[in-house]
Amino acid sequence: MRIKGLLLRFSNMKHYLIAATLVLVLGVILGYNDSGSFHALINAQLSQMKNIAEGMKQTDHQQWSWFFLILRNNLLAAFLAFVFGLFFGILPLFYLLSNGILIGYVASHSTKDHTLFYFLKGIIPHGIFEIPAFILACAFGIRLGFLMIEGLWSFLDARRRVHFSLKVRYFLKQLVPAMGVVCIMLLLAAIIESTLTPLLLK
Repeated sequence: MRIKGLLLRFSNMKHYLIAATLVLVLGVILGYNDSGSFHALINAQLSQMKNIAEGMKQTDHQQWSWFFLILRNNLLAAFLAFVFGLFFGILPLFYLLSNGILIGYVASHSTKDHTLFYFLKGIIPHGIFEIPAFILACAFGIRLGFLMIEGLWSFLDARRRVHFSLKVRYFLKQLVPAMGVVCIMLLLAAIIESTLTPLLLK
């Protein structure tokens, strides 16, 4: 019953969730088929990941350190994806596109050296939690961006301002359980990525 109620509460977000998913999928397609056009973007992301991995090798209890690092980075990324929605939803869209491009690039290069199954077993176990969590966070960021646009228009009319304030209140009521879902999903993803994924990839 609670799950059904939660889904009903998010029902008016379906268009934003669909849009966020499509942008991510578009990024994956672009990264897989035309990674050369995004060379600078991909290299910047890979360089950051490499530096993190090198730093992790110097620490004791690498598994715990890796878990906390993944969880911290993912929670921060989800938080920023939402907060940056204040800038009319542009940055969450860019975040989805850029991460999709990176996934597509990794998939393309992994299948050259390994099999498609190798790539899938490296991303699916934690990705089934992590990817939907980021889509949800970005969808709320995009919705926040549209609210900012509506807020600008509402200053022209008193009736619009009342309607806008009601929309903001409802949005905030949705936001609390949504962020709870995001945090739980990212926690599960971090546990899997720091324990099961390394075992699967050896």
